[in-house]
Parts: sequence; C-alpha cells; structure tokens
Amino acid sequence: MNISEIKNFEFFKVDKYRYQNSNVCDFSDCPRPHFCMGLLLDGEADFYFWNDGMEKIVHVEKGDIIFVPLTSQYKSLWRGNSDISYISYHFCFAPNCIISERSGFVIQRVEVPDFDRFKRIFEYAYDHYDGSVSERFVVMGDFYRLFGEILPSLLHTNEKKYDSRIKNAVDYIHLNSEQDMSVEQLSSLCNMSVSNFYAKFRDEVGMSPIDYKNHILVNRASSLLICKEDISIEEISSMLGFSSATYFRRLFKKITGKSPSQYRKSALEL
Repeated sequence: MNISEIKNFEFFKVDKYRYQNSNVCDFSDCPRPHFCMGLLLDGEADFYFWNDGMEKIVHVEKGDIIFVPLTSQYKSLWRGNSDISYISYHFCFAPNCIISERSGFVIQRVEVPDFDRFKRIFEYAYDHYDGSVSERFVVMGDFYRLFGEILPSLLHTNEKKYDSRIKNAVDYIHLNSEQDMSVEQLSSLCNMSVSNFYAKFRDEVGMSPIDYKNHILVNRASSLLICKEDISIEEISSMLGFSSATYFRRLFKKITGKSPSQYRKSALEL
C-alpha cells in the first residue's frame, strides 16, 4: 500500500461524553456516519449488533477502547456506579480511501497496553483538536500513531464473496452511486439478461440493485450531514444526484428511521 492511498480526512472531531449511572444509545436502524474510537475513562458498556446473521455483544470497561466502524448499526447500554465518561475520536477519510466502510471492520474492544499514556493522548486531543495550528498538528500526529498501533489488531468480517459477474455490478454501483443507472444497464455490464441479473443480484446481495444504490447514497448522506454542517439538506440531496429533496428526505427516513435534520443533531454519540 502506497502512503498516498491514505487520503485526507473528510471529517475529524474529538468529543467527551459524561452520563450519570446509565445511558442508552440506539443506532440499530441508523448507520453511523463516521468511524468512532472511544477510550472509556469511567463506567462500562455493552454493544449489541448483528454480524454474520448472529447477534453479537461486545463488553468494554474503564481502560478499554471501543472501535466502531463507519456504517455500523447497534445499541449501546452504559452503566456506572456514578460517573460514566469517555473520549471519542470521530473520523472519516476521503471517499474511496483504503480505510472505508468496505474495509470490513467490526465493532470491537481493543485492549489498551498503557492506560495512562492513552488517556493523556485522548485528553490532549479533546482539549486541543480545534486549537492552534501547532496543537492541531500534534493532535493529528498522535492520532495517526495511535491508529497505526491498533490497526493490526482490528478484526474484520468474513469478506462477502460475490459471483464475479455480480461483483462487477456491486463495484460499479459503489463507484457511480451518484449517477443515474438502470437495471438494464447493470445487467448489460454483467453480460446477463435483466431477469437473471435481477434475481441473482437479490440472491447474492440481499436487496435489489436500486435499493443497494439507495443504501449507499444514504450512508454517504449520513456522513455529509455530519462532515459538512454548513451545507443544507437540499444541497446534499442535489450533490448525491437526487432530483427531489422531498424524495431524498423520505428515503433517508425510511432507511435510518430519522429525518436528515434529526440525524444531524444526534449522530455523534457512541
């Protein structure tokens, strides 16, 4: 991998969260718009999600890092004798970066070898990520070093193996999701009849080609809503190739359970 394949950030933010005794964050129908990497300072939490057709639970306690990949869907239950607190990096690399939703990461606990050192890094990042230029360089350098340390230990899902013809369509949809496309066009790309292609695609992917395209667009929209807070929902709709902002809002709520404006207000927690 060439180092240039690690593109610039599309979004980067560090936040600290505090709760009393308990808290619930339910994103089971709401794909995460960014990666999260949070260090627990006090309390504990259980993360419930589905992977490979089975419900999984990841338990984390004080001193652990919880890593949540882009587009994850889950529910987290937080508990503490009194205080619950954690600091989290929220980040997205530029589109089509080698670190993306297609990297196949799963929600997971990362054991921290030196809690005091990691705590200092996370606290400095929270205090200075929007500080002076020199402070921001330190924050970014610390982040890359920290992420590089944990990256070799991050677990991946078993990569989905598509029929080679269907994979052509899946790759094409990912690269051209903001463009108009038809089932006829995709079936031609795969050298299949429309009916055979449609049935095969649903069988392999679990949804129709257009539904798959729409899910990609909504995932992309969820990132833009957080990464580009100064851009209106109408502008995001247009950027993603929707002819109607009304249709975009309806589709977004159907897939995520929230309107774009509701999502924009509530997407940064763990």
